[in-house]
Amino acid sequence: MNTGTKIPRPLAAFSLIELLVAMSILMLLTVLIAMLIDSTGRTSTTWHRRMDAESQARLVMDRLAMDFAQATRRGDVDVNFAIQPGDDALTLYGQTTGYNDSLPANAAPRSLSVIGYRMNTNSHQLERAARTLSWNEMTFSSTNGQVLAGTNAALPPSVPAVDAGGGSTNYEIFGDQVLRFEYGFLLKPDATTTPPRLQAVLSATPPARLSDIGAIVVACATLDNKARALLTPTQINSLANVFSDFSATDAAAGRDILASWDAILRDPSKFPPVGVPLPLANNVRLYQRYYTLR
Repeated sequence: MNTGTKIPRPLAAFSLIELLVAMSILMLLTVLIAMLIDSTGRTSTTWHRRMDAESQARLVMDRLAMDFAQATRRGDVDVNFAIQPGDDALTLYGQTTGYNDSLPANAAPRSLSVIGYRMNTNSHQLERAARTLSWNEMTFSSTNGQVLAGTNAALPPSVPAVDAGGGSTNYEIFGDQVLRFEYGFLLKPDATTTPPRLQAVLSATPPARLSDIGAIVVACATLDNKARALLTPTQINSLANVFSDFSATDAAAGRDILASWDAILRDPSKFPPVGVPLPLANNVRLYQRYYTLR
């Protein structure tokens, strides 16, 4: 007999297993998205660091190109190619504007300067200075021939100090990410030498005459500021010292500075140096350029 009473139907719902499966999928998707965001962030950071280092290296190399192009190249004018243990230094005359605090503020602009490059041994950063001179302040070689070598402490006869008072007031940080600064030479062929130089060869030391240099080979190693901030001064010093000086052995073997340093960078027994974490050491970048002297 039908009494007209409706039997309630059970409400539709998810089972416990279905809920667990859905939560597992949601968690998996969340983890994958988080990993993707983290990977993108790391890639972006690495890319920005690389771009930062390359921008700095390009700035340094381009400024060197301008200074070499405007250098005063005469047979009676010396150049201080300070090839020394560790980072090299450089002092030369150039037709470029500089700074001289001894001149009055209204002094006419001058186009001759003595230009200097050196590494700050405390911070391991590249410094540059240009002290403006008048043309009658240029001195000439007091020897029978041109002098192309010297040190920061003992400049060649005709090269004045970048700081007239012997201090460091004119030097400024030019490459704050440059860790190491080294250069060598590509000598022109010369049949008059003993033995005859039949083709262009590398040299770790300057020749007797500036006209014998076909190109100056400049290399630098950079370390970005974020990596520097995580390293102690001792660790930064160890990183800089791991890159050897350009030697006569390297030149005789036809290895330029970049080839020599790159071999060190790829040698697990030498790099990274003891006490320097590998992830931070991997931020070191190497750059090199040949500057042709015409």
